[in-house]
Amino acid sequence: MGATYGHLGSAWGISKQAARKKWPGAVDDGSGQPEKITMERYGGVAEITYRPDRCAWSWTAHGGDGTRREAEEAYTVRWVAMSAAEDFLRDHVDLWGDTNVPMALGDPKECWCWDDDAQVQEPISDA
Repeated sequence: MGATYGHLGSAWGISKQAARKKWPGAVDDGSGQPEKITMERYGGVAEITYRPDRCAWSWTAHGGDGTRREAEEAYTVRWVAMSAAEDFLRDHVDLWGDTNVPMALGDPKECWCWDDDAQVQEPISDA
């Protein structure tokens, strides 16, 4: 809709370079509509595709936790579809898997309670 990466960055409180990295292809560079944009975030992958039959954007994603989903609605603006796909990926992170997402409590395998044989974490008692 005419927004630049500078506009997106300002709206989200990040630099235009960070906005370009976060939402590649979200700003029309004059080369026309790409048919497909691939995003890798939070250990998952999403493909944002332009559907000329509907003059709209859609997405299909595979979250880090193994959940697969396709957008239930069509988006008239590419960056809105990208944002919705990123929201899905953020909601479907495998916190115990091998992702590049920083974990709030650190690596569970470094915890004293980690059991390599059982690969389960011991329950923590409230007592």
